[in-house]
Amino acid sequence: MTSKPIIWMLAALSAVACGKASEPDTPVVPDPGPDIPEVTSSGDLAWSMPEQPDIDVQSYIFPEAPFRYDVRFEYDDTNFPNPERGPYNPVSYAYQNGAIPGLQSVSSMARTRESGCSLMFSLFYLCDFLDSPISDAVLEHIAQHLANVREAGCKTIFRAAYSWYWNASNKTQQEPDAPMILRHIGQLKPIFEEFADIIYVVQMGFVGTYGEFAYTTNVNTTEEKTAIIKAVLDAVPTRRNVAVRTPTIMREALDYAMGTPFKLRDTLTAATAFDGSYKSRLGCFNDCAFVNNNDGGTYGDNVDRTLWRVMSRYVTLGGESCYQGSNTYCECIPSYTNLRTFHWSYLSNHHDIIKIWKSMGCYDDASARVGYRYVLNGAAFEGDFAAGEDLIVRLCLANYGYASLINAHDLEFIVAPADAPAAGTTYKSATDPRIWQGSHYYTHTERFILPEDLVRGRKYNLYVRIADAEPTLHDRPEYCIRFADKGIWNAEIGANLITTFTAE
Repeated sequence: MTSKPIIWMLAALSAVACGKASEPDTPVVPDPGPDIPEVTSSGDLAWSMPEQPDIDVQSYIFPEAPFRYDVRFEYDDTNFPNPERGPYNPVSYAYQNGAIPGLQSVSSMARTRESGCSLMFSLFYLCDFLDSPISDAVLEHIAQHLANVREAGCKTIFRAAYSWYWNASNKTQQEPDAPMILRHIGQLKPIFEEFADIIYVVQMGFVGTYGEFAYTTNVNTTEEKTAIIKAVLDAVPTRRNVAVRTPTIMREALDYAMGTPFKLRDTLTAATAFDGSYKSRLGCFNDCAFVNNNDGGTYGDNVDRTLWRVMSRYVTLGGESCYQGSNTYCECIPSYTNLRTFHWSYLSNHHDIIKIWKSMGCYDDASARVGYRYVLNGAAFEGDFAAGEDLIVRLCLANYGYASLINAHDLEFIVAPADAPAAGTTYKSATDPRIWQGSHYYTHTERFILPEDLVRGRKYNLYVRIADAEPTLHDRPEYCIRFADKGIWNAEIGANLITTFTAE
C-alpha cells in the first residue's frame, strides 16, 4: 500500500428508542444493472463474543484485532432506530357495526420513526365479518394503511383477528368458522403480495382472542388450526415469515404442512434457512416474555425451548413482555439471558419492565441489541487508491445484537467523491449479510477494481451499505442499516463511512 487513507468522520445521528405505546419462489433481489461492477468476497471468519452473564449492565467489547488495522472505529452506544428490529409502535383498527376507523397518518408514523421506532404493529379486528366476506371498503382501508406505512419509511408486523375479548362465563369467543376464515385469508392474499416489501412478518392471527390461538369457539381441532396456518403460509409471499404463538403450534403446523412428523433434527441450518420452504418461513412470537419460568405458558418443556432457540437463529422471534408483580425473570440478568438465548428480533416491553431496566441501568444496552446491531471494529486496505486499480478491503465487524437479519438485504460498497456522496460507484457483494449471527465477531474481505474516473488528488469516501433487497425500497436511505459506530453514518445515502482517501 503506497499511501495511507485520510480518516474523515461525519457527525453521528442519535435517537431515543420508543417503548411500548405454496411452492417456494425466488426472493426478489434487484438486478444490479450493467453500471454496477461485480465484487467478490472471501476470507470470512467468525468467533463468539465473550459472555457477560453475571452483570446487570453489559457493554460492547472490542475484539483483539485479527489483523493490523489502518482504520479503527469507536462504538456508538446510542439507541437509534434501524429497519426490521427493536421496539414497535402498535396501531389497531376495529371494523365493527359498519364503522371504518380513521387511518393513522403518514406524518404520525414518520414521527414515530424519528423518535426511535422503525416498526409498526398493525392489528386488524374483522369484527363485522364473522359470517360474510371482508367488504371491499375494509380491504381498501387495510391497503391504504400499509401504503401509509411505506410512505412513512417504516415496516410492519401484520396480524388479523376477530376479537380482543374472551367471555369467561360461558366460554365463548367471537370468531367465524374455519371455511370463512380461509375465505378471508384468500381475500387478503393480494394485499400480502402488494405490500410484501414493507411487511416484516405476518403474525398468525385469525383464531382465538387477539388471534393468539387460545380461547376458541368455532375452530377447535388441530386439523382446522393447522389448515389455517398453511393457508396463511400459502397466501404470504415465500420471502416473508409467518409467526406462530407457541412451539407446540409450530410443530403441529409443520407436521401438517410438510406431511410428516417434525423432529428436532429437522430444525433449520444455514443451508436450509432461506430456501422458501414452509420450515424456513415459520417464525415465532412470544407475547408474555419475562413473566415466569415458561414465559406465561409459551414453553412446555426444554424441548420447546430448544426448538425455538435453534429456529430463531434464522426466523423471526419477537413479541411483547408481561409483568405480574414479580421481578424474578425480568431483571437485567435473566432478561439478557432470554433475549440472547432466543435471538429476539423485536420487542414491545411492558412499562413496568422498562422501569426496572432503567432503574438497574441496562435499558439502553439491552433495548439497542434487540434484533441485529452491527459494529465496525477496524479496517485494512491492500492496493493503490488509484483509478482502475485493485483494492482489497478487510473488515473486522461484529453483530452485537441478539439476532440476525431475517429478510434479504444487499451488502454493498460505495466509492464516491467526498463532496458528492450520491455520485458514487456501487459494488454489490456476493455475501448475504444474514449469515452474520448475533453475539459474534466476523472478518470480511472484499476485492474490487476502483472506478476508472477517479481524479488524482481528489478526496473520495469508501462506504459500506446494507440496503433492503426489495426494488421499491433499495434506494431509500431509511430502509438501509446504520452501524453502531460514531461519526460514520451518512443519512443522505444510507451508508456507513469506512474511510476517506486521496486518489493517487
